[in-house]
Amino acid sequence: MVMHRALQVCAGPRALKHLRERGLQPDDVRVIPAAAGGPKGLIRNPLDRYLFGHWLQGSTHTVHLLGASIGAWRVACAMLMDADAALAALAQGYIHQEFNVPAGQRPGAAEVSRDFAQLLQGQFGGQEATLLAHPRFRLRVFTSRGRGPLLHHGARWATPLGHAAAFASNLVRRRALGGWLQRVVVSDPQDALPFYAGGGQPRPGDPAQWLDPVCAATGAPHRRRAPRRLLGRRHHRLPPAPALCRHD
Repeated sequence: MVMHRALQVCAGPRALKHLRERGLQPDDVRVIPAAAGGPKGLIRNPLDRYLFGHWLQGSTHTVHLLGASIGAWRVACAMLMDADAALAALAQGYIHQEFNVPAGQRPGAAEVSRDFAQLLQGQFGGQEATLLAHPRFRLRVFTSRGRGPLLHHGARWATPLGHAAAFASNLVRRRALGGWLQRVVVSDPQDALPFYAGGGQPRPGDPAQWLDPVCAATGAPHRRRAPRRLLGRRHHRLPPAPALCRHD
C-alpha cells in the first residue's frame, strides 16, 4: 500500500513493484471501473476531470471504461470531445437538478426518469455516433434487470420487499440471487471485453443505435474465486484480472 496525501493506493506485489520502480503512466491503464454511488460520484469529479481531460490524453492504446449508474454517466462524459467540460457539466447538472413537486413531497419514479432522461439528452443528444467512434475509449455500462413479481415492475411498495428478498436469498445460496436480479452488460460493439465471461458476444450495429446489449452473465462460470476475507464466503468467482502493462 502506497500513501500519497489524500490518496490511498492499494496494489498487489507485482503492481506495487511496478509503481515503486516506474510510477504510474497513462500507458499502464487499460481498464477504468466507475462504480455506482449517486452523489458520492461527485466527490471524484475533480480527479475525473484531471484524469480524463488531461492525464490520459497522452495515451494511444485502447482503454475500457466500465460504469454503473452515475459511474456510467461519468465515463460516458469522458468519451466526449471535451471531457473536462463534459464532466464539469455533469456535476453542475446533478447538483442543480430540480423536480416540480409540492414542498414536502417526493417526486415519483416516472418524473425522476423523465427529468433525468432530458438531462442526459441535453448532454449526449446527437453525439451518440461520436461517442461510440472514440479512437481509444470503449464504453461498458453495467446494470441489473429485476425479476419476479416484486422487482420486475418497479412498484414503490414492491421494490424494497424485492431487494430484501434478494438479500435473504443471497445469504442462503448465491445462485438464488439470479432469481431476483439479472446482471446485464451494455457494451460498445467495437471490441469485446478483455475479461468477458458471459454467454454471448457483442453484436455489430450502427453507432446511431446507441449501444448493443451483450448478455446477462447470471450463472456464467468464472475461473477463480475471490479471496474470502475480501468478499465473504458466498461471493461469486471473479474473472482473471487484466495483466499490468510492462515497458522495457
